[in-house]
Amino acid sequence: MKKCTLFGVSPFLSDILDIIHANDARVAEIFLNMPEVKRERVIGFRERIVRLGYEIKVHESLEPFKPRNGFLYALGTPSPHKSNLVEELKQKYSITFDALIHPTVYLGSNVQVGEGVIVNVNSTIGPNAILNDFCVINRCASVGHDTKIGKHALVGPNAAIAGSVTIGDYANIAMMATVIERIHIGSWSVIGAGSIVTKDIPEHVIAYGVPAKIIRENEEKNFKKYKSNRSTID
Repeated sequence: MKKCTLFGVSPFLSDILDIIHANDARVAEIFLNMPEVKRERVIGFRERIVRLGYEIKVHESLEPFKPRNGFLYALGTPSPHKSNLVEELKQKYSITFDALIHPTVYLGSNVQVGEGVIVNVNSTIGPNAILNDFCVINRCASVGHDTKIGKHALVGPNAAIAGSVTIGDYANIAMMATVIERIHIGSWSVIGAGSIVTKDIPEHVIAYGVPAKIIRENEEKNFKKYKSNRSTID
């Protein structure tokens, strides 16, 4: 059975663990890069680990990490801001992250899957699609033929992305959103849940509605502001 090292945690951790287990692997250790966010109505990652029924060693920082032969490396968070963690780990240790793809995923012909990509259960990826490094395709999402998903982009549960669409780096397509064919969505833009995108969306904006309309700028592109707003566990 393969062993996996995870870096960072998030509420998405349960899904990541599920994909790892479905691929006949187990998590051996988790390295935290910052304190876990305390969120109302969300169980902490330590409780999630207890429910697994096997032991995972948790390190409170990245400092104890040493690369090991034969281990898989993956991220415990889908946040676009994980790019900072990836950069730090690659600079220090020159490691390569594995793609995590659930066995139920359908990959069409000639699909390109980049480093660290996560594709969750029952998703469909059409032929000639490109999944760039560290993008995340969540449960039951559909990505159409010849579509390009940017680096660190997120596609939410049950989202439907039509053919020949381009999703920019760090963009976030929320759950059950629909993007019609040949649309371009700019980097760092967010499409709200249940929205239908019928026109191109520029960079660094938040848009939602039926049809989707631009509401405001997306301030989350500023990582320093994002990090300063994080709440820590008591």
